[in-house]
Amino acid sequence: MGSRRPRDEDRSSSFRRQPDLYLTLRQRGSPPSTLPVRARFRYDPAFAFAVSVDFATMACTTTWVFSRDLLAEGLLRPSGEGDIWFEPPCPYHRRETLHIGLKGRDGGVLLETDVAPVHDWLAGTSAVVPAGTEGRSIDWDASFEHLHAKREPWRDAPSAAGPAPGAQSTAVRQDHE
Repeated sequence: MGSRRPRDEDRSSSFRRQPDLYLTLRQRGSPPSTLPVRARFRYDPAFAFAVSVDFATMACTTTWVFSRDLLAEGLLRPSGEGDIWFEPPCPYHRRETLHIGLKGRDGGVLLETDVAPVHDWLAGTSAVVPAGTEGRSIDWDASFEHLHAKREPWRDAPSAAGPAPGAQSTAVRQDHE
């Protein structure tokens, strides 16, 4: 299996980078919280399908990684389920607020922010890596070789006794205290 060489447009996009977006989000709930949540939206063209957001309070910082498409859809219609979901602005109430729901092992939170900066930032990520072209920068041959290079596939299979020795796990959420 040969390795695919990046095309010129793949290489040029790797030199451009979307600036991070810094926002202060508001917590919604009962009772409403007045503590702000700082958010840093990050996009790395090397991981073109994903968006990372660092949510910081006075107590800790938590990083969530999720699909760029999920965020884009959430600007237009309710999207996501489970641990993360988005609800777009309500045209009937003439609000320009994006709601972000997060649920973790210790509970959940509903956050809100103005939609315009998120929309503009997300459009900037599409200028770096256009939607639908994310897979062009992936070296598929190397990825498949990595998958096939595993020693014994049964070692990584889950069991009732827990993960196999040496098995690796990929987390989509990281807590920093």
